[in-house]
Amino acid sequence: MKSAMLDSYEPKHGEALRIIPKAQREQAIKRAGYNTFLLKPREVYIDLLIYNKVNNNKFKQDILNDKSSNCNYDKYRLEQVEYLIERLEKASIPIINSGGGQAVFLDAKRFLPSIPESQFPAQSLSAALYVDSGVRGMERGIVFAGRDSKTGKDRIPKLELVKLTIPQRIYTYAHLDYVAEAIISLYKKRNEIKGLKWEYEPKILRFFTGRFALIE
Repeated sequence: MKSAMLDSYEPKHGEALRIIPKAQREQAIKRAGYNTFLLKPREVYIDLLIYNKVNNNKFKQDILNDKSSNCNYDKYRLEQVEYLIERLEKASIPIINSGGGQAVFLDAKRFLPSIPESQFPAQSLSAALYVDSGVRGMERGIVFAGRDSKTGKDRIPKLELVKLTIPQRIYTYAHLDYVAEAIISLYKKRNEIKGLKWEYEPKILRFFTGRFALIE
């Protein structure tokens, strides 16, 4: 049986997409402690938080079992990721071009050079992207890396990223266009994005349940 926590992060099939007003998104992210994991699914427009593997493996098998299908499933999956990468690269958005077939990674250090590591640039970027567009991504940087068990200090990874996981069988190219345009628009306003500080830091899995506050 899947846990309720895991289920709440998975894209749901058949659910209508709805975007709530920006003012409501600002309230939602503040209530969630600027942690995209703590947003409610109904508050998210485009959900690029996790890879919906279980349901989509079944979908892939259904295609392979259908002799009348001419759908090249793996090719389509790769092309969606490549399409988003190409759109962002064309707009000179700082990304890590090694997403493979699952995700696109924004380079938060280059996206937000004015925000120091101590203010969690990737966490700040993921929260700002949600507020600006309703797109939910995942921090993959200092917060995710956790603290060193011996020194108690933050581990500082070489890369500070926002992961945009593209789920299978969920979104069309028009949705990816929306994501690209949202990121491009946010990049133009990147100097308005503020850093974050800890409000609540749990001892384990802090990237799931930790809460932050804006640094004014």
